[in-house]
Amino acid sequence: MFTRSICTASIRMKLQIKRQAFDGKVNGSLLQRNLDETGYWPRPNTVKIKEQDKYRYCSTALRLLRKNMNRLMHLLILAIGVMGTSPPHPCQCWPDWQPVKDGDQWYCKNGDQSFSCNIDIPPLCICMEKGKPVELPLGETNCIHLDQYRFDNTRCEITPELEKWFGKYPQYRLYD
Repeated sequence: MFTRSICTASIRMKLQIKRQAFDGKVNGSLLQRNLDETGYWPRPNTVKIKEQDKYRYCSTALRLLRKNMNRLMHLLILAIGVMGTSPPHPCQCWPDWQPVKDGDQWYCKNGDQSFSCNIDIPPLCICMEKGKPVELPLGETNCIHLDQYRFDNTRCEITPELEKWFGKYPQYRLYD
């Protein structure tokens, strides 16, 4: 349907140029005028495009359309490739934590807690409340941050995972 309208427009343009030539509006050097066999100029409304010309103009229009579509597709693929290879965000945070920029520094924030960017997720902190273990939310690395007098201990229960994490990030360890 779309290609048919392009071909029709191309043919109409050719007819318009021929009509202008017959009316003397187009310079004779641009289009060569041929007299019909009677020696008179044919009337503009009797101008006909030969069948082979019709297909030639249509194929030219289709070729141009195909060429432009190829360019558009190449640009689209290039744009998608550039977007896919763009560098990741400079601040990677844990689930439910948001990167926040303060001046020229990034950090991860969740509620009133904040951590440096690109830090591994810490193991959950387990504190003792009246002899019963209580698991603290993600980001808590000691037992006194939430409530200083609620828990029996100040530090989390020592686990191998927590020791390994504190070995990698000692700035978050609570020292007495």
